[in-house]
Amino acid sequence: MPVPASRLGGRQVVTLISRRGAGVWTNLPSLSVQRLLSSPQPTSILWVDFGLRYEMLNHFRIPPALFPERSCLLGLRNALRTSGLNADDIVTYDRALHWSSAVSTPSSPESVENIADPGYSAFIANLAGSNRRIFMVPLQVPQAVADATAAQLSVHDIEATITQVINVVQPTWIVLTCEGQPEAHLFGEKLGDETVRWCLDNATVIVSLVRHDSEERFRDGIAIPTILSTNPTWRDRLRVVLTRASPPIQVSPQFSEVVLGFLPFADFVGESVSAGRIPLVDILCRDSQGPISAAEREYTARLTGISERMFNLQSLS
Repeated sequence: MPVPASRLGGRQVVTLISRRGAGVWTNLPSLSVQRLLSSPQPTSILWVDFGLRYEMLNHFRIPPALFPERSCLLGLRNALRTSGLNADDIVTYDRALHWSSAVSTPSSPESVENIADPGYSAFIANLAGSNRRIFMVPLQVPQAVADATAAQLSVHDIEATITQVINVVQPTWIVLTCEGQPEAHLFGEKLGDETVRWCLDNATVIVSLVRHDSEERFRDGIAIPTILSTNPTWRDRLRVVLTRASPPIQVSPQFSEVVLGFLPFADFVGESVSAGRIPLVDILCRDSQGPISAAEREYTARLTGISERMFNLQSLS
């Protein structure tokens, strides 16, 4: 069955929806960078994070108070209502790296001293210099939700704002993240949330990351795609990525054909994540200086395969 085009500018929209701890922000950045690197032409990806706990910013060790208020989804909505949006309003990862792993006062984010690894920073700068960029839009930042009335975002607001962001930056792909979903007996109620339903309804492909490091974790995580598969519209778009996984991989026949692949978790991944960096970029930086380990080569190969299938419309048909 052909994968439908999204209403959002006809672009491919990947919605990631998972339980907390499944590895959305451990793996999405590497999957995205791999997609940018493998594209023969300049391309870009827009991340919109609907997490309520600043998941995207915290992962990159970006203090939420340092992120420009105008550049979160709430701020962009407010700007759209007043002065309109321009390209500078949407923050790119290479720009946000300036605030990562940094010490500064929230009132002066531009004076932040960047203490990120210079090789890593150079790689990200070169990627952006080749017009391969990642745009970052968190749902909110602390200063934007100080006024409770301003924090109300309707589905109409969300769609209008994201559509305008797309018009301004012209991303090739859009990724909507809905991490931190509740356990199975509460997830059905969460599907009554109009924002979650909007993310699912607008998805070209719905990807659920499921931990596979224990039977208990797997049962907990697979409950989400199991519930989503009861909706005929979502079922045709549903795919699964197994995380923290190692052979033998066992899934029910119901999901065997929709598993995009599995990703192991290794010490080098944990070290990158702890430092607020993208594991694949760290691996590529090391690879430029000398041989990398067999585990790093395997991880990179698995990332490549999953990224190709996740962002490729034809392979999902």
